[in-house]
Amino acid sequence: MKKALLFIFGFLIMGCNSDDQSSTTPEPTYHINEYYFNHMMYPNGVMENLDNLVKIEYDTNLNITQRKGGYTAFDPATGYAFIFTDVLYDQLTYSSNQIFIEKKTTSTFSVPKFERKIFLDNQHRMIKKAIFREFDLTPRDTFYYSYNANGKLIESRNGNINSVHEVSSFYYNSANNLDSIVTQKYQAATLQSKVVEEFSNYDSAANPVKNLFLFEETFYRSLTQNNFRKYERKEYDADDHLTFSSFKNWTLIYDESGNVQFESH
Repeated sequence: MKKALLFIFGFLIMGCNSDDQSSTTPEPTYHINEYYFNHMMYPNGVMENLDNLVKIEYDTNLNITQRKGGYTAFDPATGYAFIFTDVLYDQLTYSSNQIFIEKKTTSTFSVPKFERKIFLDNQHRMIKKAIFREFDLTPRDTFYYSYNANGKLIESRNGNINSVHEVSSFYYNSANNLDSIVTQKYQAATLQSKVVEEFSNYDSAANPVKNLFLFEETFYRSLTQNNFRKYERKEYDADDHLTFSSFKNWTLIYDESGNVQFESH
């Protein structure tokens, strides 16, 4: 895997409000060109296939232009709900403080529309994400994001506050690593359920995927300083009774300098 180190000059930061692509997304300190999908937050039950690598393409300003590789529904008789495929990709286009992401395919078969429109503030933080998923029970949804004075994401909200909606609170440890996310689901003002997600067993390596906050499967990893190797999920009903729990551990691979190799497995 190739890694690039990019020094951010002050005059680039000052130009963040222009329509030029170079100012639409934050200049990453480093970036990765590919990753093994199972190292990220993909759903359970995805069958491995081909090289299992998701490829990231950039323009000359290190804006992501394409993410190649994804998962699609598969015959449940195989024991898997999904299968990894290289015919799916995300196409990204940019405008002033906005990013449009569209799921596409190189296959002759059509795929359900999956579109995301991301709105950034003048500090290049995601403040709003509008989603359209064709054929979903709720095809359209919008997430709103809030940050503390240190620039850390502390809350997200989605849904209709007068009916079904969710509020997620983000918590961090003393090392600025994501510690937990507590998501509460409401019907109007009545609490319906709660989900607690916990992140632990962090390494001491720098996080190379901070610029991948755009994608659902890499969003959680983008929020951390280092790299978590354990994830736990606990679901509760309105009376705070545990109804479901699961966990996942990762064995990550590192190079001789201690850098995590997310493409290796």
